[in-house]
Amino acid sequence: MRIVVKVKGEKPELVKKLEERGVNARLVKGGIVIYLPETEGKYEVPPETEGGIFHIDLEEKGGGRTNTGDAVIVASLNGDALRPYRRGGYCGGPHAYFSIPNAVATVEAERDREGTVVVIKEHKIAAKDGMAWIESAAMWKGAPDELPEIYSHFAAAVQAAVKKASCYHCREPHYIRKD
Repeated sequence: MRIVVKVKGEKPELVKKLEERGVNARLVKGGIVIYLPETEGKYEVPPETEGGIFHIDLEEKGGGRTNTGDAVIVASLNGDALRPYRRGGYCGGPHAYFSIPNAVATVEAERDREGTVVVIKEHKIAAKDGMAWIESAAMWKGAPDELPEIYSHFAAAVQAAVKKASCYHCREPHYIRKD
């Protein structure tokens, strides 16, 4: 999980200027993606990114092994599946790549011989004084069949995480929007 900034407008001179300062940036259709330099979980925000939109880059990953498994599912804050910008296919992941503005949820599942534990987390970007960071907080943790009513909007994402954690040598995404 990392922070990037997307700036509108294709400006090759800005990309060159940032790269001269050691900041990784690339042109994309209609804009620039700037990969903010990270130090100990904090990201330096160059002044040239003003007016850009912060995004959290993260992946769906995981899969099952003989007696264990794990999974990370990416969802909106209301539990909906999201559309990835790219798909992968390696055993264990990453299987889908997402770039979500400002805030996102993950549903993590850990499976072992004792059962499966699920954690729903919220991740949001905070910024101040030229620095940005991701604030993460666990919203709920427990057995999948004990999901409280207040988090029922995550039920499909929880089911996908449990299924992915049991998917032997998983090579595909389990919770993505197809449109």
